Amino acid sequence: MVASGIDLRVFVIISVMAVTSFSLLAVGGSLEVPASNNGEAFNCPVEVCRCGLDPRGRVKVVCDRGDLGDPIPIRTMDPLTEVLIIAAPDDKPNSLTIGPIFQSLAKLEQLKIINSFVPAIGKHSFWGLRSLRTLDLSLNNISALVESNFRGLISLEDLRLDGNIIDSIPSAAFRHLPALKRLSLAGNRLSEFVPRLFYGLHRLEELELSDNPLLQDLEPEVFRDVRLLRALRCRRCGLTYINPLLLHLLPDIVTLDLGDNNFHYLDKNAFGDLLKLRHLHLDGNQVTVLTSGVLTGHNLTTLSLARNKMMTLDPASFINVSITELDLSYNRLQSLDPFVFLPLNQSLRNLKIGGNPLQVSHLWSSILSPRIQLNLSQFDVADIPIGRDQHFQTDLFSFHHGMRSLNLSGTSFNYLPVEVIRSLPSLRELDLSYNKLSSLTDLSLSALSALQSLRRIYLHGNPWYCDACVIGPMLKWLDISPASRHIKDGCRGLKTNAGNLTADYIDDDGAQPCPICQDPPAVAGVELPRLDHVNLPTCNYPPMLIDSQGLPSKPATAAGATLTPMGRFVIFLENPLYLALVCGVGVLAVAAVCAAFAVVSRHAASYYTNEEKRNKIGQMADSRASEESEDLFPLTARGQRHRGRIVTKDESSNKGNRSDQLKNVIEIESQQLSKNNNGRAKSDTASEQVLPSPITRASNNGAVTISVTSRGVNCPVINAYPLSTDHHERSLF
Repeated sequence: MVASGIDLRVFVIISVMAVTSFSLLAVGGSLEVPASNNGEAFNCPVEVCRCGLDPRGRVKVVCDRGDLGDPIPIRTMDPLTEVLIIAAPDDKPNSLTIGPIFQSLAKLEQLKIINSFVPAIGKHSFWGLRSLRTLDLSLNNISALVESNFRGLISLEDLRLDGNIIDSIPSAAFRHLPALKRLSLAGNRLSEFVPRLFYGLHRLEELELSDNPLLQDLEPEVFRDVRLLRALRCRRCGLTYINPLLLHLLPDIVTLDLGDNNFHYLDKNAFGDLLKLRHLHLDGNQVTVLTSGVLTGHNLTTLSLARNKMMTLDPASFINVSITELDLSYNRLQSLDPFVFLPLNQSLRNLKIGGNPLQVSHLWSSILSPRIQLNLSQFDVADIPIGRDQHFQTDLFSFHHGMRSLNLSGTSFNYLPVEVIRSLPSLRELDLSYNKLSSLTDLSLSALSALQSLRRIYLHGNPWYCDACVIGPMLKWLDISPASRHIKDGCRGLKTNAGNLTADYIDDDGAQPCPICQDPPAVAGVELPRLDHVNLPTCNYPPMLIDSQGLPSKPATAAGATLTPMGRFVIFLENPLYLALVCGVGVLAVAAVCAAFAVVSRHAASYYTNEEKRNKIGQMADSRASEESEDLFPLTARGQRHRGRIVTKDESSNKGNRSDQLKNVIEIESQQLSKNNNGRAKSDTASEQVLPSPITRASNNGAVTISVTSRGVNCPVINAYPLSTDHHERSLF
């Protein structure tokens, strides 16, 4: 009866703990349940470990406080323990040795001893652990393996030895692991793999060999015993060549990861025998061109060629190929054939092409144009500066309404194009990190709010301007939008400074860096979710500017600082609205100057066009003036056809007798002029006075110089000569 009572009590306690564990799991709480009453339900070394149940209801012991030394407290652990984890933080590593000490834990299914400076595994250390499924001895100081290390582990399926200093492994070292499916030797010091290394691993499906400094390429003989292998990873191993015979021995390969090696060229039939291949990773190599035929006939889910040196793609690269996810990012692609992706229009859903020196015109003609008919769900153009491309159009994505993820990180946008957001109604994830955004305008926030499916938006790495007018509406949107929930959860009160805008802060659940303020100085370095909505810095510009296409003018100095007139003018011009006003006034001024110039030019054209008419009018006036002068100076010698005219001094070579004739003519003209003036003086006003016109004559080589004064008008001094009748006649006046 007593034994029955004890068994009943233990059953009740375990049942209560199981119910409690599932309740905590349902509400997202801890997945571990501590032992009640200081380990009364089962034994637990509470001084250095925690005990409880894992999500599957297994008894679990965790010793992860660090600074743990020998001996491992196995004897104080409950024999029913199924999960044992011994770990340590990086600053408090353990220092342990292992041997045949686990026989009392016959129920053990999972054993992890990591970051504990274990120098060797030892012989028969795991003898008797027939239920063990997972053994993790990573991040220790194990330098060598021997055949006896794994005796007795007939049920082991997962063995992890990565992060040690193993430099050699003999053949058939794993032959006592007939059930092994996953083996990781990554991050060791292996320079070669000996033949028949994996002897006995007939069920092995996944092999991880990355980060070993291999001195030679992979030899087919090494893999002769693992023909059921489905995943082979050998990243950063220094490989330069893929032996086709090796892949011929592994026809069931589904995942082949050979990234970050030194392949320069891919043979046309390199992957021809891998008919089940679905995931091919060749990123981080030195491949310069993807030729046609390399992938022909393959139905790939994932193809990664990122971080190579490809400058172009063969237009026939993807003919007779099916690819769902294609990564061509961070190559040297400068152009794309307009139809290179056309064969993939039925299969391609995710495309990463960021980090290439492409232009918007290439993205449009080869990817986004409706004639290509791609139905993209995820599109990554990170680090392509399309925001400052003169050919950028806001309707760039207007034919991809089904797109669910868009990465615009590092694309040099200083404002969020509202039309782009409105053209993507199905968007679930939007990355705007590392741009030049100072804020999101009301129009942008309205467009984002209309995206009912949006669940994640990344805003870190932007120079956010955090005053009441600029950041206030954005903070309200961040508080209520489900797309920003991960931002608030991920910041966790992280405090940075203004110079650390691009610091990477990623927590355990993959949260991205937190967006922080750059200006004004009063809040520089503060995370947006931690801003005080009430005590934000005041605005230094009209609030209505927030709805402009660009961002509001940002003061160059702190509040209260004194600005010079030139500084105020610069701030004035920084605002797009004011700058547009200044430009408009300038355009009007230029237009006015052009109009005035046109009027003047037309007047000048009219003047020269009517010049002939004016010449005729002038000739008529000259004729009338000549008639009046004849009335004024009648020539008494008209019958002799002599008329006075102005001559040049070049005619002074005339004969001296002509000088006497001219003297007589001038005397006659002067007398006649005096008579006419006396007659006109009578009809003029009394104030007019006619003075006689005295004549002064002087002779110089036949030339006569005269000066006549008549009616108050003093005629200029002239030289006159008598003219012969054979010269052209010209009036004296």
